Amino acid sequence: MKIILANLPWMGFLKTGVRAGSRWPHLKGPTEKDYLPFPFFLAYAASLLKKHSFDVVFIDAIAEEMSYGYFLRFMRSASPDLLVCETSTVTLDHDIKVLSKISKDTSIALCGPDINIRDPLFLKNHEFIKYVFMGEYEITLLDLVTHLKEGRDLSEVPGLIYRDSNDIKVNPMRPLIDLDKMPWPLRQGLPMYRYNDTPGDMPIPSVQMYASRGCPYGCKFCLWPQVMYHGNRYRTRDIIDVVDEMEYLVKEMNFKSVYFDDDTFNIGKERMLKLCDEIKKRKLDVPWAIMARADLMDKEILKEMRDAGLFAVKYGVESATQ
Repeated sequence: MKIILANLPWMGFLKTGVRAGSRWPHLKGPTEKDYLPFPFFLAYAASLLKKHSFDVVFIDAIAEEMSYGYFLRFMRSASPDLLVCETSTVTLDHDIKVLSKISKDTSIALCGPDINIRDPLFLKNHEFIKYVFMGEYEITLLDLVTHLKEGRDLSEVPGLIYRDSNDIKVNPMRPLIDLDKMPWPLRQGLPMYRYNDTPGDMPIPSVQMYASRGCPYGCKFCLWPQVMYHGNRYRTRDIIDVVDEMEYLVKEMNFKSVYFDDDTFNIGKERMLKLCDEIKKRKLDVPWAIMARADLMDKEILKEMRDAGLFAVKYGVESATQ
């Protein structure tokens, strides 16, 4: 089975799109800073498939600056069995138009932070799309292709909505992923030096990482916890594995700084101090930045983070009183 994962091209008049990896997908103009987030979910999904020996190619058409014509020609040439695309609410209509031009010999799956695709009527009204993944989709995708390969019943795949003859079947939601059971995201083969999210003008090339997923706070405007994680659930990775990945990216892939794009990085004082200790112990000497809550910071944590290389902080301001 040949599988392609894609962040579809998205362009407007004198504008380019930001979709996968962004909590606020949008079109950006030519004068905007060269912001381009790393497509974490797709990259983790590709890495997990490769770990299980599936034939997978990950195409980030936005980062590669692919035209629509080039992408469609590539798809005709590659002729995959399955195409998996991350969509969003603001790009859904656009993405459907692109996907309608894909060969009917290729099964199409949609995923990502859009609630509309979970309505059974969505698949009913778009016959060229066969599957939808709900929420975090890395393990759902692996489960799906394993079931297809082995000819097993797709009703056994949590987190999946699928077409079964003329019926649309909605399976139960999948439990949230244990982050420590996930491989590092796939970065080989991607234009890694083009991804850019550098608060405070950190040294470049800069790389993006996760040390956790989710957030226990209830900000109504926040997209991913509500749509991707189905609730205010917060999970962390093992600190040693986090710093292992950080060290690899700096020493083996030559990145000059690291941005932790966690939903809320600074939860758990003891965990923060342990992270700082591990970074200092390894003498990484690399600047890093985080996205954090101001009310969870104190002088001790900030001092320890600074001593471990903290360069910049994005603080979320949820109300005027803050």
